[in-house]
Amino acid sequence: MKIIFDILILVLKPFLFNFQSLNQLFLWWAVLWTLAGAITPVPFTVQAPFGDWSDPRQEDGCEEAAMIMAIHWARNETLTPEKALKEILAISEYEERNYGTSQDSSADDTAERIAKGYFHFTDVAVIQDVRLSDIHAALRSGALVIVPVNGQKLKNPFYKAPGPERHMLLIFGYDSKTHEFIANDAGTKHGKGYRYPGDRVMDALRDYPTGNRKPIPEGKTAMIVIRHKNLAQLGQNGTIY
Repeated sequence: MKIIFDILILVLKPFLFNFQSLNQLFLWWAVLWTLAGAITPVPFTVQAPFGDWSDPRQEDGCEEAAMIMAIHWARNETLTPEKALKEILAISEYEERNYGTSQDSSADDTAERIAKGYFHFTDVAVIQDVRLSDIHAALRSGALVIVPVNGQKLKNPFYKAPGPERHMLLIFGYDSKTHEFIANDAGTKHGKGYRYPGDRVMDALRDYPTGNRKPIPEGKTAMIVIRHKNLAQLGQNGTIY
């Protein structure tokens, strides 16, 4: 709750000190407290919720798992291992039925097929050619970020060596003191709130094409931005997501 409240203070700070009356000040504080209670923490699931990594739908389920976490956060929905597994398998079936494959989906296809197609969720955007400032801006706005990466460059000791070449990471925070991104990494059961050095994440950024282990073009980066339903109505032009 404290983290959520701190984010809301940061987001609304430009407005808080432009009030013209005591009534306006009290109104803004009411908004802050309401939103702090209306936004739940980001839930976590590993992409193989019960450790069945032999199932290819789960072994290749990082895109599905990352989006499941993000959408459940955006809708204030709880997430259990049983529900996560059911959703991962259902999304995989949906992708196979409608697009012919559920393996390795690009940032664009993850947003279009999973967020919009399966979940019917529209408060999602894809940004190409990602800069560090893009991620910071999205996080400061209160949004979540999903980035496709070369997982081997993340150097997570809990991955099965050498790590996934194609992986998606959900980022929900940044520690300015340690210069670390705070993420939910579905690639390991130890991935809840996992911290990665910022420069390591930026070096690992790499969008990959949809399909079964297709060649990966060099230099292409992207990120998916997910906005919470209780923040989407409060601002425009990137001030508040």
